[in-house]
Amino acid sequence: MTFNFCSVSMYRFSCFRGPFLHGSQLLRDTLVLLGLSLLFVGPSSAEPLSSPAIIKLPVISDSQQQHYDQARSALRKGKVQQYKQHRQQLDDHPLAIYLDYHYLNDRVRSISANQVADFMARADGSPLAYRLQRRYLNYIGPKRRWRDYLTASPSEPTSTELRCYYHRAQLQQGSKEVGYNGAESLWLSGNSQPKACDVLFEEWYKAGLRTNEQLWKRMLLVFDARERGLLSYLSRKLSGDYHEYGQTLWSVYNNPKQIKNYRQFQRDSGENRAIISAALRKLARVAPDQAVKYWQHYQQALSFDTAHSADIDKQLIRYAYVRNNKKAIEWADSRLAELSSDDLTERRIRQLLKQQDWPALEIAIGSLSNERQQTERWQYWLARIEQQKGLSEAANQRLQSIASGRNYYSYLAAQQLDLDYQLANVPSSVDAVASEQLSQSKGLARIAALMAADQIGDANSEWIYLLRRSSDPERITLSHYALQQGWWHLAISSAIRAQAWDAIALRFPIAYQQDFEQFANMRAVDETLLMAIARRESSYNRYARSPKNARGLMQLMPATAKETARQINLRYRGVSSLYQPNTNIRLGSAYIKRLLKRFNQNRILAIASYNAGPHRINSWLKDDMPQPFDVWVETIPFRETRDYVQAVLAYQVIYALQTGQADFKMLRENELDGVY
Repeated sequence: MTFNFCSVSMYRFSCFRGPFLHGSQLLRDTLVLLGLSLLFVGPSSAEPLSSPAIIKLPVISDSQQQHYDQARSALRKGKVQQYKQHRQQLDDHPLAIYLDYHYLNDRVRSISANQVADFMARADGSPLAYRLQRRYLNYIGPKRRWRDYLTASPSEPTSTELRCYYHRAQLQQGSKEVGYNGAESLWLSGNSQPKACDVLFEEWYKAGLRTNEQLWKRMLLVFDARERGLLSYLSRKLSGDYHEYGQTLWSVYNNPKQIKNYRQFQRDSGENRAIISAALRKLARVAPDQAVKYWQHYQQALSFDTAHSADIDKQLIRYAYVRNNKKAIEWADSRLAELSSDDLTERRIRQLLKQQDWPALEIAIGSLSNERQQTERWQYWLARIEQQKGLSEAANQRLQSIASGRNYYSYLAAQQLDLDYQLANVPSSVDAVASEQLSQSKGLARIAALMAADQIGDANSEWIYLLRRSSDPERITLSHYALQQGWWHLAISSAIRAQAWDAIALRFPIAYQQDFEQFANMRAVDETLLMAIARRESSYNRYARSPKNARGLMQLMPATAKETARQINLRYRGVSSLYQPNTNIRLGSAYIKRLLKRFNQNRILAIASYNAGPHRINSWLKDDMPQPFDVWVETIPFRETRDYVQAVLAYQVIYALQTGQADFKMLRENELDGVY
């Protein structure tokens, strides 16, 4: 049987990165989930499904599906009696709880707590259970229906507002210890809490449980959260000796340089040490050299314990490097080796690397933990240091030791030694027991039925819940199953959730190959570059949407897509068109081609520009002294962009190996020899 299904309607869906099912794959996905095999020809570029189904789900009869469709239609139209007649026939239908949810959700003001509790028991394992519970609790909480609240929520909810109602309910029902402990936990926050918590906090206060010590502890949290108004309010609530401490903390918040008056802060108390510590952290953000100067005095004058001193050291070291403050850096370097902080050491290493201070760089790498030193990244740079010292044989031996890995630095090492790149592939297999268990999974059955009913957002949520509750063998099996259906992003997310890092077929599927090949040829761009970008950007989730509003497989910003469409004389049909693989790859390929042209076919710069924007790349290229390619990549100021460039280059190697490009080189001569 052959289908050609090329047009789809657009549905609303939640905005987040992660697994998602939608669009033109709908017909194929649904039929396969129901145990049918077919050859699908269309914009998803899926491969023919010829292998036996890994998981076999019960088939929904035509009669049941008709009852479900009619019940859903009746419920939408408010025909309750007609709805109930059809609903009686659907106890075995996997989506019966969806009908129940919508029925109860529309009547949340009139249903009982017992009805909610009963629904949650029947919907266990589905996101619907807590969705209805939250809606019900938000309604009855302000109405102070405490008995009903605890019936519907016998355990503490997760949202702050609902937690406050929960502990008010505990107090009213006689569980004083639970209620007051909850009040204290909620109150000790650096941020203002919702108004729903005010009554709970007031009852806790009236019970005489709010102490100066707790007010002080919260003030320190608020200081670091930079909640200026709340800090001022709390400072006025302190009494006794704490009142003076509160006023002093408030004062140094507004002017942390006050701690230079050593006589004013000579009292060796825990509260005074906390004030000094808070002031130093705030001052270090703008004047790390002054913070270091004051800290050197107070470290000697007051009895800071070892752990507290180390925490302050780390904060000051971090800002010394962030601000590139030369006076503070000299002190920071002297303290860094004693603290055993790999993260801070790596920050300093990159500064030294940018300066190409090879002797200092060797010392800094040597101060990393042994585990961190042994990573391919720092073994590569130790080899580069050996090359600078003329120790070619030692450098080659070190590069040889990392050349069999599957990452950017392993591939750099292999290219330098003229060795073959390695996939380091460890194939995974379907677990027969897991396959049998998943064939009985109500969650997977719901996903199949939701797809058939065009309830795509709900199907995605169910998939996420299913992964959370599955074992690793089940996740691997689900990954194979998703791959079999052509659900590329689901295969990737399942494999990652199972930590199957070496299962290359699952983590790096050959997806949308027809579209990538078509537009790679059209733009004269390597299709593996397009595939690598899409894999990094969206994990082949065609409906991915980033917090910054980038959309689709290649995560195009709407403004960029619109401008690119204008340049290639393509009619732009709005942001919804970016969820179509063909359109997204058409525009994404044109955009990367434009970047390649702008940067003289240098993929390092084009890839960095794709992530951070051309204007930033130009500013980074003008910064400081000229650098070799590897130094420039490792010292890109944005960690996201640095990781992105290295990942895309490595992913391109992985796809080149999978598609048979035996002579592929991760970096070309113009990229290796360029000055950055």
